[in-house]
Amino acid sequence: MTPVPQSRKVERPTQVPVFLPAAMPPGSRTANTERPSTPSAAVPSGGRPRLPLWALILTGLVVGGALMPVPVLREVVSGEYLSGTRLQHGLDYLLFAPLYGIWDRLSVLALSTHVVLLLTLIGVFLGWRLLRRRTPRGMLARIAVEGGVAALALAGLLAFYAGGALLTRPMGALVVDDPGLLVIDLHSHTERSHDGRARFSAERNREWHASAGFHAVLVTDHYNWGGFQDAVPGNPSRAGLGTTLLEGAELKLFGKHTNVIGDSLRYRPFLDDTGRNLKPEELEAAIRRGEVPPPTFLMALPVDLSDFQGYSPATPLGLIALEVNDASPKGMEQSLRDRELLLQIADSLDLAIFAGSNNHGWGRTSAAWNLMRMEDWRELGPEDMVDRVEADLHLLRREAVTVVERAVPWHGGNRIILALAAPHVGVHLFRTLGLGERVSWLLWIWIVAGLSMRLRRWPASGEGAGALA
Repeated sequence: MTPVPQSRKVERPTQVPVFLPAAMPPGSRTANTERPSTPSAAVPSGGRPRLPLWALILTGLVVGGALMPVPVLREVVSGEYLSGTRLQHGLDYLLFAPLYGIWDRLSVLALSTHVVLLLTLIGVFLGWRLLRRRTPRGMLARIAVEGGVAALALAGLLAFYAGGALLTRPMGALVVDDPGLLVIDLHSHTERSHDGRARFSAERNREWHASAGFHAVLVTDHYNWGGFQDAVPGNPSRAGLGTTLLEGAELKLFGKHTNVIGDSLRYRPFLDDTGRNLKPEELEAAIRRGEVPPPTFLMALPVDLSDFQGYSPATPLGLIALEVNDASPKGMEQSLRDRELLLQIADSLDLAIFAGSNNHGWGRTSAAWNLMRMEDWRELGPEDMVDRVEADLHLLRREAVTVVERAVPWHGGNRIILALAAPHVGVHLFRTLGLGERVSWLLWIWIVAGLSMRLRRWPASGEGAGALA
């Protein structure tokens, strides 16, 4: 017979009644009725937050840029790095290198690149707003929300650009190993120019150029010599004691903006009633009679590149130098677009080439520097220096100046590259970073990433703490 199993008493768990919210008194809550909290997307079930994708991408770009580096400085003619020159950043710059570096790169972009970059940012923003997950709203509420978000985004973008143009911040300075080279700017302005920034005085001009590594500056205010006259009391007795401001102006010659070097008395008597345009016939007659020394004309950008003449005794109103790098957006556009033609003109007419900051008080980035061989420049006073600069330009002409410029992302007229301005500029930035800048970028990426992960974990931690309490 099959044994009959003995019955065993089975302990059943006590059933806990579940009260539906509808059956509960209004306002009452129990632990049984609360929905379980949904884990944050940044915190997987194991409790360890995922690394932000953006931080991984930026880290890859910073590290990858070091594997394919591009020198941040190059010589204008060859396009190659010029040995004995380097761009130096102080600790105050490196502490916030990502912010300052972006502002620096934006400051030297050509106009077309600026336009496409801004349109790209606007397009990305609109795409994000269209494709994102929407919360149910009425039409009027949606229009109000989207309009407000768009206004805030545009204001933020404009504020970022304005910060780069208006804020006083550390600058990258050119350092030249050869002590016999004078670093000079041959095109700058002060508040005395009609389009100069208010309160951009001669002394602020001096500070700007000293911070960028310049030894001397030609002040070329529009149609006046006031900026230089303001600078005279602050000029050092010898150039080796500090950045020296030199006498010049920006006038119009044959309808083209032209920088002149030297005493205002050489040019003022030959200006028309507007005080802007030189009267060529009267000036040329005075030169041929020996009443005034030969002028020194430096053609500035942007300009129509037709009808150029180089200086000679037969053409006393000819040019001595041609600008090949101008830091204004329009000037930079022509600098890059017509670089080959500009150099051909300079070669054919035996003109010196030069760069101009064209600084009117906006921004804290130098796009280029002029190097002139002058072994004793440190011992020269302002008057002697301006005479030497002028004499060397006349004597050496094409060999007088070597231009060193920042490498700039340029599309070369290729519409596809221009359309991809945003990634092109970004990749170029990471390829031109120095070691200190790369370290700063990596530190800031992971400081921000760490804070982001911490903030994303906070809600889950707060709920757990509340339950335990």
